[in-house]
Amino acid sequence: MSQTINELKALIASGIDLGGRDLSRLSEQTPLFSEAGLGLDSIDAMELLLLLEKQYGIVFENIHQGREMFRSLGALADYVDKHRTK
Repeated sequence: MSQTINELKALIASGIDLGGRDLSRLSEQTPLFSEAGLGLDSIDAMELLLLLEKQYGIVFENIHQGREMFRSLGALADYVDKHRTK
């Protein structure tokens, strides 16, 4: 999963404006939406969904999928590992 986490860090850094935040220190437990973590908002979530679909071929069918997978960087990596088609 650490490879996927590194891929996700690069994807997020290249596709979402994080105001220059350093992603190198993020861990599996880093929350994506709290200020203690990345501090993403709903627009960032939509951008991330599009990036994940393009990069990994993951199709999201309902909003309820996103709640658990966006809990933390590790949860997102786990979801990507299980659902990627590319």
